[in-house]
Amino acid sequence: MKTDLSSVLRGSAVLLALAALLPATHAGTDVSRAASWAASWAATSGSFDGNSHGSTIDPTDPVWSYYQQAGRDESGASITTLLSPSSWTALTWSSANANFYIYEPNGGRNRGRVEINSSGLVTSWNVTSSTAAINAFKPSWAITTYTEFNPAGGIYDISGQLSWTLGNTSPTSGAIYVTIAKISGDTVTTLYSTATGASALGTYTLFDDSSLPSSLTGIVLQQGDRLAFAIRGADAQFRTITLNDQDLKLTLTGTAIPEPAHAALLSGAGALLLIGFCARRKRACSSR
Repeated sequence: MKTDLSSVLRGSAVLLALAALLPATHAGTDVSRAASWAASWAATSGSFDGNSHGSTIDPTDPVWSYYQQAGRDESGASITTLLSPSSWTALTWSSANANFYIYEPNGGRNRGRVEINSSGLVTSWNVTSSTAAINAFKPSWAITTYTEFNPAGGIYDISGQLSWTLGNTSPTSGAIYVTIAKISGDTVTTLYSTATGASALGTYTLFDDSSLPSSLTGIVLQQGDRLAFAIRGADAQFRTITLNDQDLKLTLTGTAIPEPAHAALLSGAGALLLIGFCARRKRACSSR
């Protein structure tokens, strides 16, 4: 196939233009759920929809999303780990209550629920009659995920404080499971996991800047990867459990593929196109 110089120059120009249009890294930006909720709320005038909202960098894109996972299987055995996203159920936005939610399908909100608002992830269940709630809601996992959309990926640091609250009835909550995980496709890689509990109502710190696990810094996400934050409620009924993440920060520190290098690759590809053409058509190039 014959290639002329004008075609090569056009191809080089396109690659150079693409390099110039690569997004800025926004290094140092806090894209935490709390900050992103506020930014997306302001950008959309509170018009959230479906099961997601934007971030501080992309306030109108579906960056933060919300899900429920069963806390027990059909036999009643406890599920104490985060399963692949294919087993999750998407929450629904409630404009009246300003939260994302799902209720136990047979008995409604008082039988079992996940509700996630701007300050925390809530999971609770209760049996108020002879008809028991279905196993998936005894209790539920409440899950939120951050999705990486940048083609160059991102590197993130978690900082600040993460805590949980035991509400309603005491004296005991039973085991509470909290997980932070990186998800690539259906592969779940746990970055942080703990089983905890309490014998009195109140709020309990999981970690803060003085006790931050090292696995929560330098988190590398490729395009399409997700970072999940999740809590499983108590096996005991009448317990309302909240994962408080309003004081947690998720800071973008750079891109998985450094953007100057990404741009250089595209620019270099354009230069190589021209060099290759000239090598094949040395006489034609030198005469111009």
